[in-house]
Amino acid sequence: DGNSDVIAYSKSGWRDYSRSNITEHTAFMSTIKLKEEAADYGYSLKGGQSPIRFKIDAVNSDKGDISDITINFSYDSYRVDFEYNRENNNYLKFTGGTPNTDYETGKQIAVNNVIVMITSIKGPIDQWGHMAVRTTGTSDIGKAFFFMDGNVIEGTWERTSVFDPFKYKDDDGNVILFNRGSTWVALIQDINRLTY
Repeated sequence: DGNSDVIAYSKSGWRDYSRSNITEHTAFMSTIKLKEEAADYGYSLKGGQSPIRFKIDAVNSDKGDISDITINFSYDSYRVDFEYNRENNNYLKFTGGTPNTDYETGKQIAVNNVIVMITSIKGPIDQWGHMAVRTTGTSDIGKAFFFMDGNVIEGTWERTSVFDPFKYKDDDGNVILFNRGSTWVALIQDINRLTY
Protein backbone atom coordinates (compact mmCIF):
# COMPACT_ATOMS: atom_id res chain seq x y z
CA ASP A 1 0.00 0.00 0.00
CA GLY A 2 1.00 3.65 -0.27
CA ASN A 3 2.00 3.80 3.40
CA SER A 4 4.75 1.18 3.15
CA ASP A 5 7.55 3.62 2.32
CA VAL A 6 6.62 6.00 5.12
CA ILE A 7 6.46 3.24 7.69
CA ALA A 8 9.65 1.53 6.54
CA TYR A 9 11.72 4.72 6.56
CA SER A 10 10.15 6.77 9.32
CA LYS A 11 9.99 6.72 13.11
CA SER A 12 6.55 8.33 13.02
CA GLY A 13 4.58 5.43 11.53
CA TRP A 14 3.72 1.88 12.54
CA ARG A 15 1.34 -0.96 11.74
CA ASP A 16 -1.24 -2.34 14.11
CA TYR A 17 -2.51 -5.69 12.82
CA SER A 18 -4.87 -6.06 15.79
CA ARG A 19 -7.22 -3.54 14.12
CA SER A 20 -7.56 -5.28 10.75
CA ASN A 21 -6.36 -8.24 8.73
CA ILE A 22 -6.19 -6.03 5.62
CA THR A 23 -2.69 -4.54 5.38
CA GLU A 24 -3.72 -1.17 3.94
CA HIS A 25 -5.96 -0.62 6.98
CA THR A 26 -3.18 -1.18 9.53
CA ALA A 27 -0.98 1.89 8.90
CA PHE A 28 -0.92 4.62 11.53
CA MET A 29 1.04 7.84 11.99
CA SER A 30 1.79 10.03 14.99
CA THR A 31 1.40 13.69 14.02
CA ILE A 32 3.64 14.73 16.91
CA LYS A 33 6.45 12.43 15.74
CA LEU A 34 5.80 13.39 12.10
CA LYS A 35 6.27 17.08 12.95
CA GLU A 36 9.46 16.30 14.87
CA GLU A 37 10.80 14.29 11.95
CA ALA A 38 9.82 17.00 9.45
CA ALA A 39 11.72 19.59 11.51
CA ASP A 40 14.77 17.29 11.57
CA TYR A 41 14.68 17.26 7.75
CA GLY A 42 14.38 21.04 7.57
CA TYR A 43 10.73 21.30 6.54
CA SER A 44 8.85 24.40 7.66
CA LEU A 45 6.20 23.71 10.27
CA LYS A 46 4.39 26.97 9.58
CA GLY A 47 0.99 26.49 8.06
CA GLY A 48 0.29 27.85 4.62
CA GLN A 49 -2.82 29.39 3.14
CA SER A 50 -5.35 26.67 2.43
CA PRO A 51 -7.16 26.84 -0.91
CA ILE A 52 -10.22 25.31 0.78
CA ARG A 53 -12.94 27.88 1.43
CA PHE A 54 -15.80 27.47 3.86
CA LYS A 55 -19.38 28.66 4.24
CA ILE A 56 -22.11 28.56 6.83
CA ASP A 57 -24.33 25.45 6.73
CA ALA A 58 -27.46 25.80 4.62
CA VAL A 59 -30.70 26.83 6.29
CA ASN A 60 -33.44 24.19 6.25
CA SER A 61 -35.16 25.67 3.20
CA ASP A 62 -31.92 25.36 1.18
CA LYS A 63 -31.18 21.77 2.20
CA GLY A 64 -31.66 19.20 -0.53
CA ASP A 65 -33.23 15.77 -0.60
CA ILE A 66 -30.28 13.65 -1.73
CA SER A 67 -30.47 11.23 1.17
CA ASP A 68 -28.20 8.41 -0.04
CA ILE A 69 -24.83 8.35 -1.78
CA THR A 70 -23.35 5.00 -2.87
CA ILE A 71 -19.77 4.47 -4.06
CA ASN A 72 -19.00 1.02 -5.49
CA PHE A 73 -15.24 0.59 -5.30
CA SER A 74 -15.19 -3.11 -6.20
CA TYR A 75 -16.89 -5.85 -4.16
CA ASP A 76 -20.02 -5.34 -2.05
CA SER A 77 -17.93 -5.60 1.11
CA TYR A 78 -16.07 -2.44 -0.03
CA ARG A 79 -19.21 -0.54 -1.07
CA VAL A 80 -19.47 2.75 0.79
CA ASP A 81 -22.78 4.43 1.53
CA PHE A 82 -23.38 7.85 3.03
CA GLU A 83 -26.79 8.51 4.53
CA TYR A 84 -27.76 12.17 4.89
CA ASN A 85 -28.92 13.22 8.37
CA ARG A 86 -30.92 16.38 7.73
CA GLU A 87 -31.25 17.32 11.41
CA ASN A 88 -27.47 17.28 12.03
CA ASN A 89 -26.66 18.26 8.43
CA ASN A 90 -24.08 15.51 8.06
CA TYR A 91 -23.57 12.15 6.37
CA LEU A 92 -23.36 8.85 8.25
CA LYS A 93 -20.86 6.42 6.71
CA PHE A 94 -21.49 2.73 6.04
CA THR A 95 -19.07 0.15 4.60
CA GLY A 96 -20.46 -3.04 3.10
CA GLY A 97 -23.88 -2.14 4.49
CA THR A 98 -22.61 -1.90 8.07
CA PRO A 99 -22.20 1.34 10.04
CA ASN A 100 -18.55 2.44 9.83
CA THR A 101 -17.49 3.24 13.41
CA ASP A 102 -14.55 5.02 14.96
CA TYR A 103 -12.20 2.46 16.54
CA GLU A 104 -11.56 4.57 19.65
CA THR A 105 -15.07 5.91 20.39
CA GLY A 106 -17.31 3.28 18.82
CA LYS A 107 -19.44 6.08 17.31
CA GLN A 108 -20.52 5.94 13.69
CA ILE A 109 -18.39 8.11 11.42
CA ALA A 110 -20.23 11.26 10.34
CA VAL A 111 -18.85 13.86 7.92
CA ASN A 112 -20.03 17.28 6.80
CA ASN A 113 -18.90 17.05 3.17
CA VAL A 114 -18.35 14.17 0.74
CA ILE A 115 -16.12 14.67 -2.31
CA VAL A 116 -16.11 12.06 -5.08
CA MET A 117 -13.29 12.56 -7.58
CA ILE A 118 -13.19 10.79 -10.95
CA THR A 119 -9.64 9.92 -12.01
CA SER A 120 -7.49 7.35 -13.78
CA ILE A 121 -7.03 4.16 -11.76
CA LYS A 122 -4.92 1.36 -13.25
CA GLY A 123 -4.04 -2.03 -11.97
CA PRO A 124 -3.47 -4.14 -10.18
CA ILE A 125 0.14 -3.14 -10.74
CA ASP A 126 1.81 -5.83 -8.63
CA GLN A 127 1.24 -9.25 -7.08
CA TRP A 128 -0.33 -7.66 -3.96
CA GLY A 129 -3.15 -6.05 -5.94
CA HIS A 130 -2.04 -2.44 -5.51
CA MET A 131 -3.55 0.12 -7.86
CA ALA A 132 -1.99 3.20 -9.49
CA VAL A 133 -4.23 6.21 -8.82
CA ARG A 134 -3.69 9.51 -10.62
CA THR A 135 -3.89 12.41 -8.16
CA THR A 136 -2.49 15.20 -10.32
CA GLY A 137 -3.92 16.88 -13.36
CA THR A 138 -6.19 19.67 -14.47
CA SER A 139 -9.91 20.00 -15.03
CA ASP A 140 -9.82 18.19 -18.38
CA ILE A 141 -9.42 14.88 -16.50
CA GLY A 142 -10.80 15.78 -13.10
CA LYS A 143 -14.58 15.54 -12.85
CA ALA A 144 -15.85 15.79 -9.26
CA PHE A 145 -19.06 15.67 -7.25
CA PHE A 146 -19.39 17.65 -4.02
CA PHE A 147 -22.10 16.59 -1.56
CA MET A 148 -23.18 18.84 1.30
CA ASP A 149 -26.43 20.07 2.82
CA GLY A 150 -28.32 17.23 1.10
CA ASN A 151 -27.32 18.67 -2.29
CA VAL A 152 -24.74 17.86 -4.96
CA ILE A 153 -22.59 20.30 -6.91
CA GLU A 154 -20.96 18.98 -10.07
CA GLY A 155 -17.52 20.35 -10.83
CA THR A 156 -13.84 19.63 -11.26
CA TRP A 157 -10.68 18.96 -9.32
CA GLU A 158 -7.12 19.84 -10.24
CA ARG A 159 -3.66 19.63 -8.74
CA THR A 160 -0.44 20.56 -10.49
CA SER A 161 1.87 18.27 -8.51
CA VAL A 162 1.77 15.93 -5.53
CA PHE A 163 3.21 18.78 -3.45
CA ASP A 164 0.26 21.08 -4.18
CA PRO A 165 -3.19 21.11 -2.59
CA PHE A 166 -6.26 20.11 -4.57
CA LYS A 167 -8.37 22.90 -6.07
CA TYR A 168 -12.09 22.27 -6.30
CA LYS A 169 -14.43 24.27 -8.57
CA ASP A 170 -17.99 24.01 -9.82
CA ASP A 171 -18.76 23.60 -13.52
CA ASP A 172 -18.86 27.40 -13.91
CA GLY A 173 -15.31 27.73 -12.54
CA ASN A 174 -16.29 29.06 -9.11
CA VAL A 175 -14.36 27.83 -6.06
CA ILE A 176 -16.41 25.35 -4.03
CA LEU A 177 -17.42 26.57 -0.57
CA PHE A 178 -17.55 23.66 1.89
CA ASN A 179 -19.32 23.25 5.21
CA ARG A 180 -17.03 23.56 8.19
CA GLY A 181 -16.13 20.22 9.74
CA SER A 182 -14.89 16.91 8.41
CA THR A 183 -14.72 15.92 4.76
CA TRP A 184 -14.53 12.45 3.20
CA VAL A 185 -12.77 12.16 -0.18
CA ALA A 186 -13.27 9.14 -2.45
CA LEU A 187 -11.49 8.51 -5.77
CA ILE A 188 -13.13 6.33 -8.41
CA GLN A 189 -12.35 5.62 -12.06
CA ASP A 190 -15.75 6.24 -13.62
CA ILE A 191 -19.12 7.81 -12.93
CA ASN A 192 -20.90 4.44 -13.08
CA ARG A 193 -19.48 3.63 -9.64
CA LEU A 194 -21.39 6.55 -8.07
CA THR A 195 -25.14 6.65 -7.45
CA TYR A 196 -27.21 9.18 -5.56
